[in-house]
Amino acid sequence: LKKGVSPEHISLMGDSAGGGMALALALRLRDRGEPLPARMALISPWVDLTLQGESLQSKNDLDPMLSQAWIYAKTPLYLGKTAADDPGVSPLFADLAGLPKTLVQVGTNEILLSDSERLKVRADACGWALQLTVWDGMWHDFQMSSEGCASGHTLAEGVHAMARAGEFLKAG
Repeated sequence: LKKGVSPEHISLMGDSAGGGMALALALRLRDRGEPLPARMALISPWVDLTLQGESLQSKNDLDPMLSQAWIYAKTPLYLGKTAADDPGVSPLFADLAGLPKTLVQVGTNEILLSDSERLKVRADACGWALQLTVWDGMWHDFQMSSEGCASGHTLAEGVHAMARAGEFLKAG
């Protein structure tokens, strides 16, 4: 962390693969004995590159953002020579104890839904304060359609989800 900035003034946030990377970074900081951020917000995080989540199949026809075919094609590029179950790329398989309070947002219609659901089960088992918010009828990364987004389209749920994430992070 930057010298002179207290960890309680730092939050980590990421979406999709960036959500998995934010979690992997927090794990690496913890394992090195470094200060952790006050809070984390993970939006539709991709935390299992072994691709074992059942929603990869069951939600494939519902998610307009991601497809099973795309995920299967891109996973080898993301992994390189790293094993798919390595916690550095698949933090779902890490020891998750001792992490900061975390908000996870995901939609009911997204192919990575089961990644977040399994992350919540693992968090509860080790005492990690993880709040999972599942948005009904929403797809992968629906928060990108909030006010001021690049597409120019505004989705009320995206606006509300981003406001909630901001409130969560500020509460740290």
